[in-house]
Amino acid sequence: MKSNKQRRAEIKAHRLARAARLEAQLHAPDRQRNMCLRAPGMEPADLDVLGRHNNTYGPLPTYYLDRPFICRDCGAEEIWTAKQQKWWYEVVHGSIESNAVRCLACRRARRASQAASREGEGANLLGETSERLRVLARSAPTPDARAEVNAALESKWWSLRTLAVAALGHWGADDDIARLRALVDAHRPSWGSWERVGADAAAKALAGCLRHPADEAWAVEACLSGLASPWQWRTFLGRAAGERIAANAKAEFARRPEDPQRLSRMLALMHCIGQPPSSSQMAVVRAHARGEVNLWARHFPSEAA
Repeated sequence: MKSNKQRRAEIKAHRLARAARLEAQLHAPDRQRNMCLRAPGMEPADLDVLGRHNNTYGPLPTYYLDRPFICRDCGAEEIWTAKQQKWWYEVVHGSIESNAVRCLACRRARRASQAASREGEGANLLGETSERLRVLARSAPTPDARAEVNAALESKWWSLRTLAVAALGHWGADDDIARLRALVDAHRPSWGSWERVGADAAAKALAGCLRHPADEAWAVEACLSGLASPWQWRTFLGRAAGERIAANAKAEFARRPEDPQRLSRMLALMHCIGQPPSSSQMAVVRAHARGEVNLWARHFPSEAA
């Protein structure tokens, strides 16, 4: 009879071989592919969830694939399964750019070391305050709760500010939405500024509390100005009146053919909600967007032809 250690080793070897086999299939010519998103080692991705919790102009994955990696601490070869990735990205809402770097044993050892360092009164003030803000976000807003959130918004710790922004999104009152919109409007292109981090957090918090039709025009303009990603508001924008988006696109293509970035954002928004551009709009892009048309030609092959 095999021991549990031997069985675990066999399971790991099987998963590594399966991941290598699937990777080879993905790189095979299209005519040789015969893959299903429910095949062992693959899981379909929920683009709606990923779009709400990730701010990226790059394409989001349509599926997860078993991914081998080397543990950062012990150097062991491990496998990050597709099911684990789906849980991490869609339940925990980890960044789509993040990857597994430690095996289970090293993760447990690291957690135990961190827990030991937090023992004692006041040793984990930041963690305790963070958990307090999460609890407040799940509760009805009271004057005391709002005072705590307002204080957190002025904290020197950006992580506390981000949690306070999320609390405003959970509450979703008119004043809360107005404050979140102001944070998005204050977006700055600098990567090292709170304005950018705060705008990203506010855009994520607004995903569940934007209203039709009051916020439609503002949300579209925020996406076109580069203040927010349409993928975060995909559900909201998809429910906007199709005629409104089409009219906005028509005006945008007529008014700003000299601005390729804005045109590209308009196409990103249309792709996000599944509304392909017309052939005349793609002609404008071909004439003014230079190399960017190659990107959108892949998404709209019939219109780009």
